Amino acid sequence: MRPWKAEPAGASSSWADEAEALVEVSECSTSSVVALTASAADASVPGGSDDEIQVWISYETSDGAETNTTIFRMMPTETVADVKLRVQARKGWFASQQRLSFGDMELEDAKTIELVARAAGIMSPGTADEESQHVHLSVRLSDIMNVHIKTLEGETTLSTQPETTTVRELKEAVSLMNGHLPDHQDVFLEGRMLQDESKPLAEISPKSRSPIVHVLVKRTTKVKILPNSGNEFELSISAAETVESLKRRIELAEGIRAIEHRVVHNGRYLAETASLASYGVDEDSVLVLEPVGRSCSRLQGEDLELDGVDESLRNCVAMLQQAQAGFDVHMAPCLASAGTGGAYFLLGPRGEKVAVFKPEDEEPNAENNPRGFMSSPAVAIPGTSGASSASSSGEGLRKGTLPGEGASREFAAYILDHGNVAQVPPTAMVRLKQTSNKKFASVNDWQGTQGKRGSIQMFVPFDSDCEEMGISRFATREVHKIALLDIRLANTDRNGSNVLVRRHEDSGEYALVPIDHGYCLPGSLSDICFDWIYWPQANHPFDEELLAYIRDLDAERDLEKLELHGVRLRPECRLVFLACNALLKLGVSRGLTAYDIGAMMCRQTLQQSILEKMSHHSLKKLSKGRVQGTGKLQLHELEEHDLGDLYLKELEAQMRTYMDEVFGD
Repeated sequence: MRPWKAEPAGASSSWADEAEALVEVSECSTSSVVALTASAADASVPGGSDDEIQVWISYETSDGAETNTTIFRMMPTETVADVKLRVQARKGWFASQQRLSFGDMELEDAKTIELVARAAGIMSPGTADEESQHVHLSVRLSDIMNVHIKTLEGETTLSTQPETTTVRELKEAVSLMNGHLPDHQDVFLEGRMLQDESKPLAEISPKSRSPIVHVLVKRTTKVKILPNSGNEFELSISAAETVESLKRRIELAEGIRAIEHRVVHNGRYLAETASLASYGVDEDSVLVLEPVGRSCSRLQGEDLELDGVDESLRNCVAMLQQAQAGFDVHMAPCLASAGTGGAYFLLGPRGEKVAVFKPEDEEPNAENNPRGFMSSPAVAIPGTSGASSASSSGEGLRKGTLPGEGASREFAAYILDHGNVAQVPPTAMVRLKQTSNKKFASVNDWQGTQGKRGSIQMFVPFDSDCEEMGISRFATREVHKIALLDIRLANTDRNGSNVLVRRHEDSGEYALVPIDHGYCLPGSLSDICFDWIYWPQANHPFDEELLAYIRDLDAERDLEKLELHGVRLRPECRLVFLACNALLKLGVSRGLTAYDIGAMMCRQTLQQSILEKMSHHSLKKLSKGRVQGTGKLQLHELEEHDLGDLYLKELEAQMRTYMDEVFGD
């Protein structure tokens, strides 16, 4: 046994722990209640209409400390299903998992907002007292769908009424797998021991930020404590101890206040709830980052070869060096608490966040997703052994996307952000390997000669995100630069939470930094979604500098650049990219704003967007004489018929006709 060490902040030393038995229980989703309020539109709200009805969505933050509110302006003819889609676009809660209710009555998807408002007694402003102008609705998300247990001995699923599974039953299930008695186990959620064994997991986890429950087997052992004063002492503890509880015991034993010291292992300051064994990083493990792709392969080693490397990739060098320096001193990757896929913070040698790593095989619906979003059968990952393309067995969380493509999309967004106008953080494709033969004792097995391939993006410190800050503070150009990127890449997931806000100390102005581009460059036009079309800045014209930037864009050259960097899009994704770039250039030439163009691309209701309808008519026209009956060709079928160019030509003609009719010459 090697010594543990607790020391005052700022001191340095190390301690090591034996690997502890670890079980992780993942939930597919949790239950929570979101309050909605519907009211007649207020004439004082900019852009409001007498015919509109406001829907106010109030939701608690993840820690339950405060309540945030989002307002949607909806037409009376829109339905409950439309409300669910708005909630999905804004919060990521899938419409299929939402239940919208008024009182004790669940509302049907087909019911219109007008009928709901009438049932609630909502009238035009000024015709009733304020109290009668509001109706409180609620959205309930699906309960836990399953409890999946993974241990070093194997894995199993508790499928019998998982919403009633208790902590005791969980211990008994683990006991059957590893032979350790239930009474020798402790269950932890975010570092907090769950002592009530009769309480169901569904009642424990709704407000948890993490779907992971840790079950640790007690092993009594002695640890050596080396305070900064040099006076050594020993404590007998259980392996189930967290860093936080260890610090409390040190305080009781020696009077060293918990808030005045931190626990260090191999030069790393451990978080209060962290478990080094959860990632299997020990004295024999060193993680190595290897850039992948022809252009990225020269970004490694001490003598970096930068001649001939794309200028944008040179910005990744410092990030890769810092992450590697962290691995060299055993800084373990930290799984982010939010999101639907595996996203890991990589730490520098001092424990600071330097990058975000997103493995291809841990994306939503991929085989190793750590949050329960896994398809069956397993999905092949592009670029990995035995998979020449993304699997056709399952779709991603957005239409036209496939599991395993997100990492390359993150990389593509950075490569296509010419001149870093949109300020996409430096991103590269890498392969993360482990140099020892030991496995990582975590949800995912990080072992293997191939390692984990994925995207690595520089971590950007930020003050807030656009969902937490009033949009009126943002400069028009800051919004426009992100709008241009989203239009070009057909982003299906642009919302306020994935636009970071940074405040310049000197000027006090706010800069916007777009992240999370894994759902860009889709093979469908159906799920394109831009939250910024509801922002007033989107209605302002582009400035001359951005207009010149747009005129210089060359979509065909962009595709060649992607291939040069190892990103080859599926045929339908290429067509969507070319179509959206054509719409942007044509729209700007007619004096259209970001709102005008974005509104043509995004669905406002369940009906097809304007761009979708244009595509439908173009495909229908090309199908005549080539497809029997009333069927039509699909985007992915155009390449085999050599019709891609004809499709784009016909689609551009549809765009011109529409703009002539709606916006004039």
